[in-house]
Order: sequence, then C-alpha cells, then structure tokens
Amino acid sequence: MRVFVTGGTGFIGSRLVQSLLRDGRRVTALVRSAAGASALERAGAVAAQGDITDADSVLRSMEAAEVVYHVAAHYEIGTSDPAAMRAVNVEGTRNVLEAALRSGVPNVVYCGTVATLGPNTNGPGDESQRNDGLFRSHYETTKCEAHEVALEYASKGLPVRIAMPSAVYGPGDRSLIGLTCRLFVRGWVRFYAFPNATLTFTHVDDTAAGLRLVAERGRAGESYILAGEILTFRDWMGLMSRLTGRRTPRLVGPDKLIRQLMPLFAPLARLAGLPPRVTTEGLAMAGRWAFTSAKAERELGWRPRSAEVGFAETLESFGRAKS
Repeated sequence: MRVFVTGGTGFIGSRLVQSLLRDGRRVTALVRSAAGASALERAGAVAAQGDITDADSVLRSMEAAEVVYHVAAHYEIGTSDPAAMRAVNVEGTRNVLEAALRSGVPNVVYCGTVATLGPNTNGPGDESQRNDGLFRSHYETTKCEAHEVALEYASKGLPVRIAMPSAVYGPGDRSLIGLTCRLFVRGWVRFYAFPNATLTFTHVDDTAAGLRLVAERGRAGESYILAGEILTFRDWMGLMSRLTGRRTPRLVGPDKLIRQLMPLFAPLARLAGLPPRVTTEGLAMAGRWAFTSAKAERELGWRPRSAEVGFAETLESFGRAKS
C-alpha cells in the first residue's frame, strides 16, 4: 500500500511513519530539509522535497498514494508569527486536501485537534461540541479554520476522516507539557497554579495508532476524538511527584491574583527559550479541556494507555523516573 504523510519528521508524524514502515507500508513523506530527508530515508521511507505551503510540491509528491495522512501543523502557544502559523495550518491544509481531491486519493486522514472544540464546563466534551468563538490562541483559531476546510472538502466528495487528538505527550515532547516534565524530573518545578485547570492527556504512540485506526476503520466525513486520561493540574502534579519521588510542588494562588500577575512573567519565558506571548495565551487556555474518546473506542477499537503508564515512560525518558 502506498502511503503519503505530511509532518513525517514531527512529534506525532515520526511515530506514524515508523508504525507504517514496520507493517510493510510504502511510505512517502513530504520534507523541507535535507536532514529530515536523510532521517526518513534511513528509516526506509521515501523523502519527497517540498512544503505544504507549496501546492505544486504537494501534488507532485502525492502521486499514486492510496492513503494520505495530513499531520503537519505549526503548533506553538504564544507564536510571534500568526501569519506563518495560518499559512501552514489553514492554507497548507487546503493545499493537501486539494491535491488529494485532484489525485483521486480514496482515503484521507486529517489530524486536527480538540482545540477546535474549545474548553468545556459540563462534562467531557465529544465530537458534537462546538467552539464558543472566544479563541484563546492563534493555534486554536487556525486549527478551527483548518477543520472547516476539511469539512468543506468532505462536502466536495473527498473521503476525508478527521482525527482530533487531545494534549499529546510522550518521550521527545518539546511542547509546554514536555518542558514541564523535563523540569519536573530535575526538581525545578517548585510551584504551580490553577489546580482545577484540566487537560486530557494522550500518549504520542496511542495517537499514532489512533490515526491508523481512523484510516482503516473510520467513516468518511466523520470526526474522531483521540483522548486519553483526564487530569486536573493538581492530579498531574501529584502523579509526577509519585513517579519521580520529587516533592509535590506547592500550590500558589488564588487564581485571580495569578491571572493578574502572569503578564509580568514574560521575561522569564524569554529566559526559558519560549515566546513572550506564551504567558498571555497560556493563561487564556488555563481552563477545562476534558474530552471523551467513546466514539473512537466504540467504532475504531482504539484503546489509550493510562496516564500512570504513559507518564512513567515519559518521565523515565527524561532521566529520573523511579523504577
């Protein structure tokens, strides 16, 4: 089977490519850099030079594909270049799906996100939830637009299925979640805030497995949430404390005061190598992002691992989890 993958050198996409290659799939992955091409070729994939913002390179590279996985995205909380993010997340998605439509690809999976749905107040959200329109980050905004692009192409007859992972984590994670894990195992996380803020954590390997199940068992035009375990920040800090043997960080608050002071932490973000706006967007996103994967479990047979198992592996990869 010929498979075409965008984002094949990224956090999720690299796991997907490895999984496909292990099962004997013939994988072509779109890459922008020589280093990325070399890594893919060593793994056994065909590296096609191109960029999802270049429609011609996408169409040329997708030739003869039987399955397309569009995983590439610009993920960053606090981006300093919203236009570049939109070019990748929105226009890049349009380029990939247009190429798939023109090429007559019979099976397309678009990797979206539960950020498209926004936070919730009553109960874990499912695929029927709708965003409240109060966009908390440029990432949320652009992925909402990209989701609409996917639905537009579904209405045109493209057999696209939409996967919607929640907060993805795991070994090699370079996001804010991964940074928190790295700092935690070093004993540098001494304080935390917003104890009732909530995330639904999904291991990166479970996400890659879910993408494959969406392609193999999902229905065209349907969306499938890939959501692991729901944890409040208090639960998450306690879990990492148990797994590492580190003291549980001290809670600071109240929440209202922290929200007022957060803009003052921009210089600290710069010192950590993060965009200064991460404090503003991160603050806005400190809410309840709780989701259920009941549909994916029922229709696809997807089964995520527990946070206990997933974070034990993740923290150990950063060097300090207890055996």
